[in-house]
Amino acid sequence: MESQMVFAANCGLSVEEISLLEREKADPKLSTLQMIASYIGEPVTYLLSEKE
Repeated sequence: MESQMVFAANCGLSVEEISLLEREKADPKLSTLQMIASYIGEPVTYLLSEKE
């Protein structure tokens, strides 16, 4: 599994921001969602969809 540090760096975000998002302590901006979606190769709608 990829570390937060590597994931954050590849997305152009800080480790703190990734940590807050993972713990649902922050709401991401659209631009943040776009950076993450681009890195993982999925559309932004994928990040917004309900997962079971």
